[in-house]
Amino acid sequence: MAAILIVDERPTNREYLLSLLSDGGHRLFEAADGEEALAVARRERPDLIIAEILMPKLNGDEFVRQLRSDSTLAHTQVIFSASNNHMQEASTLAKTCNVAGVLIEPCEAEFVLRAVETALGGIPMPMAAAPTVASTFEREHLRLLNDKLSEQAEELRRTNERLTAIVELGLQLGSERDPERLLQGFADAAREIKGARYAIVGITNEEQDRLLHFFTSGMDAATVGRLGFPTPSQGTLGQLLKSAYSQSGRNPGGDPVEAGFGKEFPPINSWVGAPIRSLTINYGWVVLIDKIGADAFHADEQRLVGILAAQVGRIYENSSLFNTVLSQSVELSQKVNERGRAEKRFRDLIESAPDAMIIIDGEELITIANERTEKLFGYSRAELLGKPVEMLVPERFHEQSVAARQPYLSNPNLSPPGEVIEQVGRRKDGSEFPIEVNLSPLQTEEGIVVTIVIRNISERKKTETTLQDTQKRLEHVISSNPAVIFTLAVESERIRKVSWMSENVRTMLGYAPDETMAENWWFEKIHAEDRPRVRDHIHRSLSAQGHAIDEYRFQHKKGNYRWVQSEMRLLRDAAGQPFEVVGSWSDITQRKQLEDQILQAQKMEAVGKLAGGIAHDFNNLLTVINGYCEILIAGLDPESSMREPLEEIHNAGERAAALTRQLLAFSRKAVLAPVVLDLNDLLRNLHKMLARLIGEDIELKVALNPTIWKVKVDPGQMEQVILNLAVNARDAMPQGGKLTIEIANIALDKEYASLHPETQQGFYVQIAVSDTGSGMDAATQARIFEPFFTTKGPDQGTGLGLSVVHGIVKQSGGRVEVYSELGLGTTFKIYLPRTEDEAPVSRIISKTPSRRGSETILLVEDETGVRLLARMILQKQGYNVLDAKNGEEALQLSMNYPGHIDILVTDTIMPRMSGLQLAQQLTKSRRKMKVLFLSGYTDDAIVHHGIIDSDMPFLQKPFSSEGLANKVRDLLDG
Repeated sequence: MAAILIVDERPTNREYLLSLLSDGGHRLFEAADGEEALAVARRERPDLIIAEILMPKLNGDEFVRQLRSDSTLAHTQVIFSASNNHMQEASTLAKTCNVAGVLIEPCEAEFVLRAVETALGGIPMPMAAAPTVASTFEREHLRLLNDKLSEQAEELRRTNERLTAIVELGLQLGSERDPERLLQGFADAAREIKGARYAIVGITNEEQDRLLHFFTSGMDAATVGRLGFPTPSQGTLGQLLKSAYSQSGRNPGGDPVEAGFGKEFPPINSWVGAPIRSLTINYGWVVLIDKIGADAFHADEQRLVGILAAQVGRIYENSSLFNTVLSQSVELSQKVNERGRAEKRFRDLIESAPDAMIIIDGEELITIANERTEKLFGYSRAELLGKPVEMLVPERFHEQSVAARQPYLSNPNLSPPGEVIEQVGRRKDGSEFPIEVNLSPLQTEEGIVVTIVIRNISERKKTETTLQDTQKRLEHVISSNPAVIFTLAVESERIRKVSWMSENVRTMLGYAPDETMAENWWFEKIHAEDRPRVRDHIHRSLSAQGHAIDEYRFQHKKGNYRWVQSEMRLLRDAAGQPFEVVGSWSDITQRKQLEDQILQAQKMEAVGKLAGGIAHDFNNLLTVINGYCEILIAGLDPESSMREPLEEIHNAGERAAALTRQLLAFSRKAVLAPVVLDLNDLLRNLHKMLARLIGEDIELKVALNPTIWKVKVDPGQMEQVILNLAVNARDAMPQGGKLTIEIANIALDKEYASLHPETQQGFYVQIAVSDTGSGMDAATQARIFEPFFTTKGPDQGTGLGLSVVHGIVKQSGGRVEVYSELGLGTTFKIYLPRTEDEAPVSRIISKTPSRRGSETILLVEDETGVRLLARMILQKQGYNVLDAKNGEEALQLSMNYPGHIDILVTDTIMPRMSGLQLAQQLTKSRRKMKVLFLSGYTDDAIVHHGIIDSDMPFLQKPFSSEGLANKVRDLLDG
């Protein structure tokens, strides 16, 4: 027996095939998708694989390609299975992939077994007939997989319209008794429902050699006149007349003769037709010509046309019989002398009617009932005759039924006769079902009688319910989609206005769908700055590529603007002319805000790196300048004329050093010495200084908070933050005002953190600095943290104040925000993370004069000027100084020096080897040697995110002679 693998995503299909093939003794395996099937095939080496052509993860064609690429599985037989909807595509793919055959679902067991036997025996399986395809495999494959949102939305809308039209068509045709109105209405509705350019309907005589009725839809008068009454039994029309099934065809050249029609027909690129027939008789045919927007009619459309044609055939037959019955009834009432023959003919007609028919007399008792009535209600004829007609209706509907018949019993000439009424019928067993009742009065010698035709509409009601449910589901799919879906009318290849808008536009943009239909509404609501670009891009992309994607600002009904991403697709008819644009909007406002915040953060980071590098190099120069100034001043007499110029140089150097400290704070590369701090203490200490700083014309209010959480910050840097903000507030209130400083405990949630990527959710302490000054506009607020940006006049500010605030707060792990309006003042809010650490013991900085020593110092500095200055300062203090310009030279010097080295004084950042790396290597052999680091700024090599470790002594450049000497002495004595 053979090993067979069954691949289908639907468990019921797999279960059916497993059950069917299990009796043959085969070894059976199953898989739900292509990837799983490949794994099973490589493991089990099956002789035959039956695979669904459309599968998750891996389609049938790709599955076969990968199967053939495996040398151990290359010759495994494969059979495709596909639904009848995809028969044409399945046949094309089967030939391309060289598989054994195709099973069209649903498939009878006998055919499946024969196909399996043929495949295992190596005999090619006969392929199911499939229409010829005019396009390449790639196009067919892409069409199957194309599930773009705009195409789905358009298909949903069109399907909704067609389903509604089908329901309406069924209701209209079911109640229509005039054959000509019936057929013309069917031609118009069928063309509209299926989106065809033309429709023709013909009814033949009994010999089927000429037309009794011929109707067209969509054709102009000239074309109809040229057609006349076509010969009904030749070419394609003749084939439909002899067939019991619907047919379709494609005719790329458009020649009607090539399509099997007469030369008098208009150009025909595609067609679908079906016989208009009852169960046994073909009365004529219906043909739809040219699918608008496509090059052919789909298989499901072909089936639907066949179903509609069959329904019309039954209705046409019923209408003809009904009209005949009415006609015969009138004749019976007029020809008393021919009563016997007339009654027989009448009864024969009644009996042959496909629907239940009864006749009631003036007392509303049943006098005649046909066989169909017996079958429909379950009563015998004997049980019906002489009984009131209400026995066929539930008791609760008796009054309604009587009221519907009274006008006909009282007036036989009531017009129009044949009114259709929907009621509920009741069978003998008590079961109820929906019925359609047609009443027609007749005047006889015995009085007025009413003919009642009763039709069971249970199936139709089920169909209507299914269609209504489907319509509701489609509406729900569209309304639940977060994207707004719309269509735009196109005239003369230009977009004119919105033709349809989904309901959820209210949620996204605040408009009702009806409001969006106004002329030019769409373009007028695009932001004025974006409008020319969007208009040009959309028209150019739609014309060249058929689709366009763009992002732009769109005005909300409230007046503000939302960022939307627009995707549009241009639809063309069969002639290639554009007729509509289908599109969608997605709200990307939040994404745009995040992008702007990230861009600003990157810009600040880039400027910060530049400022930090400049400050580092400048500090080296200031160390040399200020150091030698101190040495020169110390060596001068108090009355020397050189003292004052040198002191001015030194003062300028100190001011420059203060400027570099601001640059380091802005770049977040300053050395912070954070401590656990109560901001109440810091604000108390600053209160007097702030009062003097802002002046008497400004009221100062400092609101302390006894329950405030602790923070871990550098007190000096935080004082600078508050002082900088106070100076800015003072300058914004030249005529006086009020400055308020408040502190509070704040919890920032997940939503806040999602809108501010650099901030983590958690607990923070907020410092709010508010003034009643002139305020700022949006453009100024966007730039206030940029270095060197200032709104003050020349020589009135460096533009570093707020950028320094930003740098210090960010380096401290916090965030700063600004809220301001012109004329209403400004509020800066600083958020610092809460700490649970305990306050450490405060450091005591020595204020004693420089102390001398005789120890040996290894000095390492790559800047020559700084190295020479430091060596001079230390030698003057009595130390033995060994100096090196880099780490490698220092290692060699240490190795060759036989004596004890008491302390290593090294720059932090040096070429090839950092100061930390040098210290780590030297302390391996000189364990008692102490280390002092020097730098213009700290790096992650010794400082983690700008915060110095407590066990690493550090001296910031530029340093004074006294500062260097005291720091070295403190370390040696410690």
